[in-house]
Amino acid sequence: MKFDTIVSNPPTHQGKQVTNEIFQQSYNSLNQGGKFYIVYNQNMRYGEKLQKKFSEVEILENQDNFYVVEAIK
Repeated sequence: MKFDTIVSNPPTHQGKQVTNEIFQQSYNSLNQGGKFYIVYNQNMRYGEKLQKKFSEVEILENQDNFYVVEAIK
């Protein structure tokens, strides 16, 4: 099953392996042009990882050290 939109607030305290798996599974589960929305603490520095996987990545909101990001497949 493929999706047009996936939203995640990943359990960053679980470590890189878990978040890397969430990113990969989200990418694989999206239709072409699908959108992945994620909320994370800016200290996690996920921007580069997302840019390697997705065609477009945009910070929609930056507040209180948290980013809301849209990544498009």
